[in-house]
Amino acid sequence: MFIPFENLSAQSRLWVYQANRLLTAHEIELLKGKLQHFTQHWEAHQQPLQASFEILHQQFVLVSVDEQRQQATGCSIDKSVALMKEMSDLLQIDFFDRLTICYQIGQNIRTVNLATLKQEIANGGILPATLVFDNTIQQKQQLENQWLRPANQTWLKKYFIQETVCL
Repeated sequence: MFIPFENLSAQSRLWVYQANRLLTAHEIELLKGKLQHFTQHWEAHQQPLQASFEILHQQFVLVSVDEQRQQATGCSIDKSVALMKEMSDLLQIDFFDRLTICYQIGQNIRTVNLATLKQEIANGGILPATLVFDNTIQQKQQLENQWLRPANQTWLKKYFIQETVCL
């Protein structure tokens, strides 16, 4: 059963799908309609799931379930993944590209492919303090302080030169 995203508990389970490009207004409206219908009827073992979604920054689709009432099961999760794959095909957008990293410069979100990441860092396009989206978060409460973090506080820290001090 659909409930507004802001009404989900902070502990709600969360999946983040990152589009490989910005979504158009038309694509966002189409996604909203499909996700509204899906979350309204989403079930696990014939029990309704309290679920919601959010589309942020024209690039991220968040799907969430409050598992305090009913846990999502393997089959119910598979259905949500199938919906996102269907939307990928329909909109010709890749929501499953794990080799693209999104980061924020001012109000702009930029993407870089893993293959060119080291070069982007070397050129100063991504600095240790650059805010990077960590799409591995798993709970709604992590959106506020763990989703967007400085690059040197994520797995990217290994790409920054570590200065050592000799005494």
